[in-house]
Amino acid sequence: MEKMKVFIAAPRPIKEPGYAGEIRAAVEVTRQVGHQPFLAYEEITRRGLVDPAAFMPFVRQHLHTSQLMLLLYSPALRGGLIEAGIAYALDVPVWLLHRAGLVVSSSALGCAQQICCYTSAGDLKPALSGLYQTQLPADLSHLPVHGDSR
Repeated sequence: MEKMKVFIAAPRPIKEPGYAGEIRAAVEVTRQVGHQPFLAYEEITRRGLVDPAAFMPFVRQHLHTSQLMLLLYSPALRGGLIEAGIAYALDVPVWLLHRAGLVVSSSALGCAQQICCYTSAGDLKPALSGLYQTQLPADLSHLPVHGDSR
């Protein structure tokens, strides 16, 4: 299977610490199946991009070079919804991951090519792994590649 860049939009653990396990699960599973996770909030923080005028072009650039977006949904997620809209506009497939029982934004649902409902981080791992196995063919050449995937 070809390696692809997977843009992960998720709640920042400093604002929503209850999502740390799910974030780790999404990153771990993405690596385990041989793909390159790009954890958006972490990369923005690492570069010290605090001004939206600086980080939004950075986000767009990395979505432009991603072949898949995982949207780890939280009701308080704001930036991730904007990122999902950008991915949708760029024809980057969006997989929406959300906890069971949450009311999910209709805009997020509308952007999603796949929806994965889970109950815990432990439940998310096999569910996401299954999506990677069943929804991605070994040949990823049909997925949009808008530029260098680094």
